[in-house]
Amino acid sequence: MNGSSFCHTQPSTWINNDDIIAIQWIYMICNSFISMLIAFFLSTLINYYQLKKFKSIIESLTEQSMNNSIKNTEVTKNKTIETLSNFMPFKPYQSFYINQATSPITLDELIIEAERTYKFTIYPYDDMLLDMHYLQIELVQQSSSIIITIEFFSGYNVLFPQIEELFSIVFHASKMIQIWGELNTYRTEYLFYHNHNEDDTIKSHIVNIQPAFKTWYNSTFVHNANCGQLLDFNDIDGPLCSCSHRPYKCRNDQWSLEDASAYTYHEILDNNKIHDPHRCLAITKLSIVIHEKWDRHKVQHCDDPSRDNLGCGELGHFDLSCDDPSHDNPSRGDLGCDEPGRDGLGCDDPGRDDLGCGDLSTNH
Repeated sequence: MNGSSFCHTQPSTWINNDDIIAIQWIYMICNSFISMLIAFFLSTLINYYQLKKFKSIIESLTEQSMNNSIKNTEVTKNKTIETLSNFMPFKPYQSFYINQATSPITLDELIIEAERTYKFTIYPYDDMLLDMHYLQIELVQQSSSIIITIEFFSGYNVLFPQIEELFSIVFHASKMIQIWGELNTYRTEYLFYHNHNEDDTIKSHIVNIQPAFKTWYNSTFVHNANCGQLLDFNDIDGPLCSCSHRPYKCRNDQWSLEDASAYTYHEILDNNKIHDPHRCLAITKLSIVIHEKWDRHKVQHCDDPSRDNLGCGELGHFDLSCDDPSHDNPSRGDLGCDEPGRDGLGCDDPGRDDLGCGDLSTNH
């Protein structure tokens, strides 16, 4: 057999160099892409857990800061309350509570006292949740006050005629009634019993002490020298004010009775007492500083036990003639306390020039 008979052709399996290089490039690109995907995934995962941990730290710090702030606020509030004294009226008072069980004799005596009183202060209390409604009336007299708290009750009672008579005297147009806030903020439907005419009460000589107090306070306790709200010719409240002694930062804000007592006399009114007789007494007490035009020195030293020589709350120069229209006191001049058109605050009327107040030789 010839050697040539064993020769045959084998199939070709080789790949040229260009194809090998292309495959290698594709392999490298795929590996790089996969590596990038893995790296991106790991980076995203790490960032997610880091962000979550960072967020948790921020929340923890924020909560801790808020807790510290609340604690500091509570400490400051407690310190503030602790530095305030209990409310003290300028003069003694008697307190009476009128409900369905009140003796008619007591009401008769209160009616007599109301007839001889010119100036009254009223303050309503409404608890809509408990459906409890009261009206507190102070009979502002020369040497003392009488506080009457009237409970409003439904249905007929033998006391109604006497209560109506008492109301007709208190709300008579010849009397002066002091309130804190606008009358339309009072729930006036609870101020009237069956036969009392609401229109008669609205026409009564009512004096809102609240805005007069704001004017007096701002002119007495002026802005500090470095206060951003300090203006040359205006002492209004404003958002730039940094004075701690002026808590209201808007010119339209009105003082609450609690704040007015706290910042003026450093005294606290108890909000937890339903029949607290001090509400009317506080309004009357604040009206004194307005009428007498107390300065900062007198207000600040009235908290001092040695204040006897300052005349704080001496009724001789506040109530003497205005409590009783029949009482002639020549030293008061023409304050016009009996005139329904006057606000009963005398020389505090902005229309007066205050130069001749109490001087009978001057015609106003």
